Amino acid sequence: VAELPGYAPVYGSLSVVTSGTATRDFSLSAVTFFDNAETNLGWTLGVAGDNATTGQWIRANPIGTLAGTAQPEDDHSPAPTDVVCFVTGNGPVGGGVGAADVDNGKTTLVSPALNMSVTADPILVWWQWFYNQNAAGNDTLLVDLSNDNGTTWKRAEALNVSHGFWERLQVRVLDYVTPSSTVRMRVVAADLSPGGIVEAAIDDIEFYPSALVVGVPDP
Repeated sequence: VAELPGYAPVYGSLSVVTSGTATRDFSLSAVTFFDNAETNLGWTLGVAGDNATTGQWIRANPIGTLAGTAQPEDDHSPAPTDVVCFVTGNGPVGGGVGAADVDNGKTTLVSPALNMSVTADPILVWWQWFYNQNAAGNDTLLVDLSNDNGTTWKRAEALNVSHGFWERLQVRVLDYVTPSSTVRMRVVAADLSPGGIVEAAIDDIEFYPSALVVGVPDP
């Protein structure tokens, strides 16, 4: 798989032989929409009903905790030009693991309206991080989609176990809502009783028509 944030992936095969070097070049096509969080494109950081007392969503260069295994030290985008992502709070440099994690409730991140009305069979991709210290599974990272500007929502992804690493998520929008000019993505991180260390981050959000993904014939 050849992939770079902001470009649709290309799939192919490559045989690797002993004591040899094999290379292939791939031509990647730019996606319809891409947000690496480096500039403010209009995301909503917090909504009515949020009750987390710390660890609310911000757009920032993340400050790692627990040696970067709880909250990441770096965003997902390629360095050194990209350093910012959406993250659940920042404590002081060198601070404790619980300095700014999600506590006592939920915090919500909502995308701006995404125009998917002219994108044939759109694929939505994002990279996420979710650290959950609580093995009970009651702390969650939820992703919902809306096609009516946030009036109604459909659950697209849910995670209640710790995935403390940058992970690529992909959904076919048509499986959840009919694409429109006002599609929104909602991400909710929650620390529920009993409390524990909860950290979340989102980066490199993009969508593109499914036809943009191609397979490369074997050489």
